[in-house]
Amino acid sequence: MRSMIPVLLAAALALLVSTPATAQKKDADIKFRLAQSYERSGDYESALKLYRELYRGDSLNVVVIEALKRDLLQLKRYPEAIAQYKEALRIDPQHRGAHEYLGMAYVQTKDIGKAKELLASLETICGVTCEEYLALQKAIAKADKK
Repeated sequence: MRSMIPVLLAAALALLVSTPATAQKKDADIKFRLAQSYERSGDYESALKLYRELYRGDSLNVVVIEALKRDLLQLKRYPEAIAQYKEALRIDPQHRGAHEYLGMAYVQTKDIGKAKELLASLETICGVTCEEYLALQKAIAKADKK
């Protein structure tokens, strides 16, 4: 009987590895990598479609949310991007990247007042030397010159 224990454990492990949850995870990983590939090649529409599928499966996955928002900005779909960034900040109010990119979206839509509010939030969150603060500050300064 003792010699059967390793065999039984191996069989149980094989069953666990091939569960539907594992298959879904692998499918999501493949979709995510494909979406990244589309992004790198500049095919933001195809990437966005896959990121939306992934988002429907896991609406709290911050990595997917970030990618979705990034592509919406690339496609200049500012109202959708702004809504997504606001949702990200609802999930994580201290997320520096969400503050920065929401501010960038406001700069693109010429709502400099809201962009400056986000800059002030970034100053509180990470100070005036963090990368996100400096990038948004630069974008606002450039927009102010126009």
